[in-house]
Amino acid sequence: MVAAKPSPLRHQPTHPVAPGDQYKEMPVADPWPSGPFDIASELPLAIGTGPSGTTHRVIRAIADPGRRWAVVCQQRHDSDRDGTIEYEMTHHFTIGDRPYAYFAVGGGPGSEIDEVVAVSRNGNHLVLRIDHATILFDLITRTGMVLPGAQTTADFTPDGRFLVYVDETEGKSQVIQRDLTTGFTKAVPYPTGTGAVIAGTTGRWALISPYGDLRSHHEWCAFGGSDEPSLDDRVFVDLEKGAIASDPAIVWPLGDRMLTRTKNTLAMNGAPFGPTDCKELEVLAVHEATGGVLVLCTRADQSSKRRRTVHYLNDTLALEFDGGWAERNFDPVPERITGTDTCFRFQGMAMCIDVTTGAHTKKPWPELSRARFEEDGQEHAVAGDFVLLGPRDGNGPLRWVPQVRDKKVAP
Repeated sequence: MVAAKPSPLRHQPTHPVAPGDQYKEMPVADPWPSGPFDIASELPLAIGTGPSGTTHRVIRAIADPGRRWAVVCQQRHDSDRDGTIEYEMTHHFTIGDRPYAYFAVGGGPGSEIDEVVAVSRNGNHLVLRIDHATILFDLITRTGMVLPGAQTTADFTPDGRFLVYVDETEGKSQVIQRDLTTGFTKAVPYPTGTGAVIAGTTGRWALISPYGDLRSHHEWCAFGGSDEPSLDDRVFVDLEKGAIASDPAIVWPLGDRMLTRTKNTLAMNGAPFGPTDCKELEVLAVHEATGGVLVLCTRADQSSKRRRTVHYLNDTLALEFDGGWAERNFDPVPERITGTDTCFRFQGMAMCIDVTTGAHTKKPWPELSRARFEEDGQEHAVAGDFVLLGPRDGNGPLRWVPQVRDKKVAP
């Protein structure tokens, strides 16, 4: 049952709406509904068509692959009350008036939100913070739902089926897995408090970093993203069996087995796995369903020259390739393979390996295209053959513009 109780006072801004305006007290809004609610009736999302955002400076933006929505970070208000809206940006934060994030569905100026917590890859679901509440939005059913006790970190599985987040209610911590197709939830007690989250590809495992933050937090418009976790404190939670694994040697769980690393050697459930003579070893990618692992091994031969090889390993395969062109993985979390194959740079081309059969084929490396647009501007996001483009001066609004591709060039 979807609530349809309008709340016109929901999320009124507490900052000036124009240069020189005085701050306004936010009216007390009705409590959020306890169950699903209709987005349009509960939130003034200004659903419309056309450009997204306003003519103010755009700090950054993210957008739906289907071009249904955009979140635009802009400086629109004289937050320091000096009579002007000023912009200056350093590497990680802005100086001057504070920017805010605006959620625009179908275009328009958008509605102010506190934070983007997580976005599914297909764009169908988002978790946003609004008025200190963590809300799951479903763009298919056009409904929202408050996640009671949810913290400001969450993640979707790559296929968009599951949402995983840490819940803290009445001093008790739990890792929650919500099946977005059925609404069914699982809860696993989690004793170490809140943490940042990375969901595995199958929905069974989740990585929680109790102290290190897995997401990129900035002093302006916090958008969900990936960042390096704390290797010493991270915990893997088995959402199927309710188990917790906290060994810092774990690289990633693969079904019922654990891929672990000690210095430059790997083990699967304690048994040696993969090359053992590497001076440096990096796990590039893992495939949870089949137990496949893609490894980059760097050796030093007798002449002190380094020799790099790439290995694809599972229960039945042990493939080895020249790794001289392979790109290193500096992220302590390996890539989670979601398709039927995995590719790496190979002799100026791409070597793609079927994760089940081991069949491998050399293909041209995905070519970069020099794209022209119907007008000059600054690119903020890409969706298929469209780009979310803003004026070259860095201001808004942003518009979806078709790409007009000309000749392709090698990377």
